[in-house]
Order: sequence, then structure tokens, then C-alpha cells
Amino acid sequence: MALKQTPAYVKNSFYLFLIQLSGYLVPILELPILSRALGPEKYGHILFANSLALLCAVFIEYGFNLYATRLVSQNREDKSVLGSLFFNIMLAKIIITLSLFLIILGFWVFTSTIDIFSPSMLGLILLFMMAYGFSPYWYFQGREKIFVISVVELSLRFGMLMCLYIFINHPEDFFKAFLIQAVFGTVNTSFQSFLVMKNTDFVAPKIKQALGLLKDSFHTFIFRGAQNIGNSMYTTVLGVLGSPYQVGIFSPVEKLVRAGVSFINPVATAAYPHMVSSFESDVVGAKKQGYKILGFATVLSLIGAGVGFVLADPVIKFLFTDAFSESIGVLKWLVWLIPLRIYGQYISILFLIPNKLERVSSLAIVVSLILSLILSILLIPHIGVLGVVYSVLFVEGLQALFLSFVLFKTARPF
Repeated sequence: MALKQTPAYVKNSFYLFLIQLSGYLVPILELPILSRALGPEKYGHILFANSLALLCAVFIEYGFNLYATRLVSQNREDKSVLGSLFFNIMLAKIIITLSLFLIILGFWVFTSTIDIFSPSMLGLILLFMMAYGFSPYWYFQGREKIFVISVVELSLRFGMLMCLYIFINHPEDFFKAFLIQAVFGTVNTSFQSFLVMKNTDFVAPKIKQALGLLKDSFHTFIFRGAQNIGNSMYTTVLGVLGSPYQVGIFSPVEKLVRAGVSFINPVATAAYPHMVSSFESDVVGAKKQGYKILGFATVLSLIGAGVGFVLADPVIKFLFTDAFSESIGVLKWLVWLIPLRIYGQYISILFLIPNKLERVSSLAIVVSLILSLILSILLIPHIGVLGVVYSVLFVEGLQALFLSFVLFKTARPF
């Protein structure tokens, strides 16, 4: 009976779980291909440029994957409203992109002696950040029709993986590797946008409405974007204060840990709209269900972290060459970020945001991000990569304690 009452929630949880499991297989397989072909230094160049592009993409996405999803869900059959929302969001993203481009252009002028910021690489960074930032995934999530686009994205990822395997063989191919990644990302976003335009009415966007969307979705941007900004910014800071070699040691491990977090995230993502409606109709039932999901995810993430700690040595040796041996110690520490991050994200998505406390979540993330970056900047010159690792773990632990306090103050289990 319960399955019949929430079929979309159950199906989307299952689809997201399988897609995330398969989707993160590609980046994991990508690691040994690029690391072996390019080596730590050139691979570090790719990761630095990649992290800069993804950092900009976070700003362009602006949290619409959470805010716009709610609006689409409320108007899922109104093609005119959906068309207006789509084109105004695209206009808002263009405004953000132009601003970011001017910043990047200025940054390039002052760092033009660095080879990864050649004019051609700068163009690829711009293409890459638009490909990921302009994705209208929020439209399909709001309509609860994510299966087709996820399968297409997965197919493109495997196609990209094959191209990297075939065409990337030497350290000099690092520019070609970034080109392949940028092109496949652009094709995926273009396909999604085509489907949206095909199924909605064209409504001319207006600057006033676009700016209004940016204003209304600001707090969801802080919640959704701050953590992603942190993921990219740690690599960027390490590249500026450290070296490409240190980026090459840290980033593959960070990708593995991020994959571990994303492996457990689908249930919270699919449960979010269900929890919103549940808190409006059955507060006690919503609390019980939320705590069950939170407990399950926390235990699962702790088990996963323990397995990652034990298998750190063979995993690094299997995926990479001996040149990445320093990554073993980094993985043994950073793997404990998985349960800390899962715990905090689930509290926010299952309890705080459904109860309109997104400002609390966004404040906690912003303060944590600032504090961890300050600590990283202070520690990197002295202990290198571990400076980032220790800073992130310490601050994420403090954030988990704070969110636990807020949770028991606002949504006691009994």
C-alpha cells in the first residue's frame, strides 16, 4: 500500500541509486587512464583547470537544481509557465556567465605566464563551465522524469571514457584530454536543453524576471553551491599555494571520496519532495521516516569509510602507478569525510529545508567553508596536502555537531 502512495519517490530512489552507482564508475575508471598517461604533474594541470571550470559552473547553476525543481513540480503540466521558467533561468545564467568570464579574463591576464592558461585552454574552460552550469536537470527532476536523460548522460560518459582511452597516451596529450571532456559535457547539456524546449512553450525572457529568480533562489544557491565550491576551491588553493604535483596527489583521492558521498546521496535527493509534503500532512510520521533514513545512511557511510580505510593501499596501487603512493595516506584520512558529509547533508535535506530552515543550513555551510579555507591556507605551506585534509575533517566535524543541535531543537524524534 505504501509503495502505491509514493510510486514516484520509490522509483526515483531506485533509478538514482543505480545511475549514481554506474555514473561514478566512469570517473573512477578515468583516474587510472589519465594518471598513467599524463603523470602526476600534467594530470595536476588537468585537474586544476577542471576544478576552476567546475567552480565557475557551481556559480552558474546557482542552486536552481533545488529551487527550480520545486517550481517545476508545482506547474509540471503548464507548458507556458515551464517555458517562461526555463528561458528566464537561462537568461539568469547568461548574466552570471558574463560576469564570471570578465573575472576569469582578468585572472588570465595576470597569470598569462602559466601554460595551462593559454588562450585555447581559457576557451575550453569557458566551454566546460557552461556545459555543466547550463544543464536543465532541475526540469526533469521536478517532473520526476530523470531516467531517459540519466541513461543518455551515462552513455556519453562511457563514450568519453573510450575516447580518453584511445586518444590519451602521453603527457603532451593533456590539452586533448580536457578538450574531450568539455565536448562530451556540451553535447549532454545541449541534448537536455533540446528536450526541454521541445516540451515547453517559448516565452521571451525578461531581465527583471531573471534577476528576480536569482534573488529568490539565493539561499538555495548558498546551500547547494557552497559545498561544491569548496570541493573545487580546495584543489584550486592547493594548486596556487602548493604545486601541480600536490594537486595530482590530492584530487584523485578527493574524487574517490566524493564518489562515496554521491553513492549514498540518491535516497535523500529522491526523498526531498516527499519529505516536504509529509511534514505538511503528518509531522510525526515524517520525523520517524526521516530518522530512519538518516540512521540508515549514516551507518552505511561509516561502514563504507571503514572499508575504504582498510583497502586504501590496494585501491591506490590498483588504480594508479607507484608515483601516487603518497595518495594512500591521504585516502586513509579523507575517507572519514564520507560519514561526516552524509550526516550533515541528510539532516538539511530531510529535516531543515522541508521545515523552511534553509538559512540555517546555508549559514552552517558558509561558515564551515570559510573556516576550512582559512585553515587550509595556513597549513598548506607547512604540511602540504594534509593541510587541506586536516582542515576539512576538523571543520566538517564541528558542522555535524552544530546541525545535530539544531536537529534536536527543531525536530525531536519523539
